[in-house]
Amino acid sequence: MAWDSWLSFGTTLSGIASSVNGLHNLYCGLSTIAAGWFVTAKASVVAGAGVGAAGLGSMGAMVGVGAGFISASAGLAYFVHVLAQTDAESPPCHAPQQSTADAQAYPSPDWLSLRVLNWAVIGRVGSGKSTFINTIRCLKANDPGAASVGVGHTTTQPQPYNFNGQMAETVGNMARIWDVPGAGTKQWPCASYLRDAGLRYFDGVVFVTSGAFSETDLDLIQQLLAFKVPYYVVRNKVDQDVVNNAEDNGARVDETLSEIRQELLHNGCDPLRTFLISAKDPHCGHYDFGLLLRTMALDVSSIRGQLPEFQNEIPKGYTMTAEATAAAAARMTSSPSAIWSL
Repeated sequence: MAWDSWLSFGTTLSGIASSVNGLHNLYCGLSTIAAGWFVTAKASVVAGAGVGAAGLGSMGAMVGVGAGFISASAGLAYFVHVLAQTDAESPPCHAPQQSTADAQAYPSPDWLSLRVLNWAVIGRVGSGKSTFINTIRCLKANDPGAASVGVGHTTTQPQPYNFNGQMAETVGNMARIWDVPGAGTKQWPCASYLRDAGLRYFDGVVFVTSGAFSETDLDLIQQLLAFKVPYYVVRNKVDQDVVNNAEDNGARVDETLSEIRQELLHNGCDPLRTFLISAKDPHCGHYDFGLLLRTMALDVSSIRGQLPEFQNEIPKGYTMTAEATAAAAARMTSSPSAIWSL
């Protein structure tokens, strides 16, 4: 699957399903296709038991990539489906209540509108933060409205990014992905960072890293936990680690991913809140981009209200999402691609 497959899916998502009900049907349909894909693959393995190991390996790789694309696309469809149903009239339930001492101690930033859904994305230079912001919006680096990428690009002020085109129309242009400066600079000191960045008013905070997780980030996560703000540890560029570890040590994909998960766990990262991705390869069956999107959708559905016209609807995807999130811990010792068979 090429990068363009992911982008074209995002572009045509709203065209295929021009209503919220259509998006829900699309999500369920993609999930059904994914399940059928695995049944077909299993039957093919049984029928072709006499083929060589190389043939089986090639077919397994093809199935992994194809199923990964389906699952990541289903995650994107579900994410958009939930956003389209969400009522942003009231702030997130974890945000400080207006006219309280808590709100005085942690005021809402002037630049942040609480009438839309907001996610903060934090990451060091070179972590692939801007690529992640573009990918979740189905954009390439050279597309209009894309976040600037490059090793020399440093964020000094919070920068909002909207969804584009038909995706924006589907969610009513009510969602923002924010590129937020990291903590620990003169302008954004650690001691007051949670207040200065207004993180208690966000619907979630995404930590993008491509290496070791910092003590500053771990301290910030503890603060977010105390205030019940959803967070996501996103370990980016794992595709590069997979290639390097295979070349240097002959390691398999699952072995490399397990090493990365163990390292993050050792550094204090909760496996249920940790996602291994490649922002440049979001549909890979071994990685967690689809699971990340479904988890973000599940979180926002619990901290914001539903629009009145959808309050009697219980999306079928919720059970699947909860099960997928709970299964993340099991992947510490099992094959990472198993999650896609849920």
